[in-house]
Amino acid sequence: MKPFMNRDFLLETETAKHLFHDYAEHQPLVDYHCHIPPREIYENHRFHNLTEVWLGGRNPDGSYFGDHYKWRVMRSNGTPEAYVTGDKPAYERYLKFVDALEMAIGNPMYHWCNLELRQFFGYDKPLTPANAEEAWNFCNDKLQNDPSLTVRGIIEKANVAMIGTTDDPIDTLEWHEKIAADPSVKAKVYPSFRPDKSINISKPGFADYIAALAKSVGKDALPTLDDVCAALVERLEFFKKLGCRASDHGLDYIPFRPAGKEQADSAYRKALRGEALTTEEAEAYQTVNGAHTAMVLAAYLAGKEIVRDCMNDNVISGFLNKALFTEIIPTLDLPETELRNFAASVMERFNNPYIDHRLLDIALNSTAKWKARVLPSVTEYVKRKGTLPKCLTFSFAAYIAFYQGGHARDDDWILDFFKAHARDDSQSITRAVAENQRMWDGALSEIPGFAEAVAADLERIQKAGAYQAMAETLSL
Repeated sequence: MKPFMNRDFLLETETAKHLFHDYAEHQPLVDYHCHIPPREIYENHRFHNLTEVWLGGRNPDGSYFGDHYKWRVMRSNGTPEAYVTGDKPAYERYLKFVDALEMAIGNPMYHWCNLELRQFFGYDKPLTPANAEEAWNFCNDKLQNDPSLTVRGIIEKANVAMIGTTDDPIDTLEWHEKIAADPSVKAKVYPSFRPDKSINISKPGFADYIAALAKSVGKDALPTLDDVCAALVERLEFFKKLGCRASDHGLDYIPFRPAGKEQADSAYRKALRGEALTTEEAEAYQTVNGAHTAMVLAAYLAGKEIVRDCMNDNVISGFLNKALFTEIIPTLDLPETELRNFAASVMERFNNPYIDHRLLDIALNSTAKWKARVLPSVTEYVKRKGTLPKCLTFSFAAYIAFYQGGHARDDDWILDFFKAHARDDSQSITRAVAENQRMWDGALSEIPGFAEAVAADLERIQKAGAYQAMAETLSL
């Protein structure tokens, strides 16, 4: 009879076995979403038992850590919360989990747990209530004595090359600094920016969290929405210095609510006072916009450094106005009054005299931003109007010029692509970029006349400069 979950588990064909065992199996892992506390990595923590590994426990500050997927299995089985995230004895919590796990055959959790027992502990029997005590004793002995089953040992055993921990903007990152200075830590350990608590304005503790965020940037309070945004940018810059390259947002859903700045600020102040918000007020605060992306790269090439300088320039602000009011808004199915009020609030925020939005910072990872924020407007505009949106099309030419000129910060493969095409003429590089399936999933090649129009805009940028080319676009 075939052994339970042997080395060929899920590998049903010889080709699958060949590809996995001969190529994939020994490749290093990039664990970009990890819940191991960085302190435990630095201190090379040794777990006491399976419950601590699987279900977690209390942090020194009273909060709870653990695998919420396993908690969900227990809750789905009707397990009392005292055994899930409560203070029941470790062995009793473990037994309740085993009871629930047996009911989850066919669920990936069942496979994960049994694979962990086999790969890390060498225990190859299916875990059931009948052998739960045997597995507990067997695995706990290894956890307490096997040098390869400390936190670092487990990381090395799994061949993990890079770990992205889950970190709040107010975290000090002191353990990341210590890890970076310790050559004995073999894996790269970087923070990941998780600003959920600054976004979830309707959830309990929001006001207390904002007070802690203010303290993290050396301020007594953050009285306005702009102050919150500035604080988050400051913290992100700090995270970036310690290698942060990812952000993780735990949102219940993706909110969107066109609203003026005054409405969003009103909702924010109301939340700070501890008052309940309506759904409309909460979404007004949460809404973010992508209007920066259409303007930023061309503005930088035109010699600007911060957004406010762009808004004080008639050509660049006119370009943004035209893009926003005549090319983006017409593609959205919302009441015109709401859309125009929202657009006006965006312009007002860009004009804020107290915040320096640096263009190069906004331009980070512009490939993904243009694809997510501008491309949908381009395709919808063409669908509705039967012609190309001139400003948004120009923004893609500016994107190519910006990247071809070596200004960009983006994924290595994207930068390598542009280096390989650094000497291409305007038509050749436009065609190469537009036809790049990995960047755009084929969406650009389906837009009639787009590549030709972009190449013409790019040639104007190269010959006359971005500023003059932008001015000419306004008159078209």
